[in-house]
Formats: sequence, structure tokens, C-alpha cells
Amino acid sequence: MMFEDKFGAFADVLALQSLAIGSNVSGSVVDAWVHVLNDDPNLSLPGMPRHLFCIHDTMVDWMLSLETDPSGSRVAAFECGLKTSLSGRHHLVDLHDFDMVSVPVMEVDHYYLVVFDFEDDRIYLIDHLGEWGLVCF
Repeated sequence: MMFEDKFGAFADVLALQSLAIGSNVSGSVVDAWVHVLNDDPNLSLPGMPRHLFCIHDTMVDWMLSLETDPSGSRVAAFECGLKTSLSGRHHLVDLHDFDMVSVPVMEVDHYYLVVFDFEDDRIYLIDHLGEWGLVCF
């Protein structure tokens, strides 16, 4: 075990090896960083934006491919991912408590980071392959 936090998030040696160039990054590595960043006291200083980093499966490919969602399964799954990102601090799931929310999207060998900036009413999409670079909506 290379990393484990007080909430049970962990990354083993094999997962960390997925950071090698040409490898597909393991979701547990992303999740380990999420838990570290969400607990970093330097990111919650007065005057700093309140930022929530989400786990790798908060938004998954099937959520994006559904044309309709009459049962609300997409929203339920997204909320579950948010709660998991908060590591047992479910009372914080109200997104009004945050200025920014970062959601990784992992598709086989293509990764994105979607950042919802509630202060500036913008959405940023960062594409790791550089096909789109940084896109702002």
C-alpha cells in the first residue's frame, strides 16, 4: 500500500505505476489526489476559492451518452459521486458551499477535467491530449 487516508481511499504500487508515460491512469490514483486536495488546509484559507475535487467516477461515460433520463439515474449517480468525494462529510453536498467544483472524466485513454466556476459563471474543459486544450463556456 503506497497511500491510504483516514477515510479509506487508497492507491497501491500497481496503481501508481499507471502514471508511467503511455499508461492509462488508474482511477484510484486520481481518487487519492482528490482526497489529499479536499483535505489540504492551504486550499481553505480565507479569501481562497472554496474548491471541491471529485473522484474519477463522479461523471462516467454512460451519463454523457444517455439522450434522456426520465428516472433521474444520471443525477442520482452524480450525487453519489459527490458524496463519495466528500469522504463522509455529506452535509457539504450542497454545491452552494463551493466556488469551484472539478470533475475528472476518464475515457479509456482520454482524460478531461471539467471545472465548474460558480463565482464567474463559467465552465472550463481541460483536455489532456490537447485536442481542445482549454475551452471555456
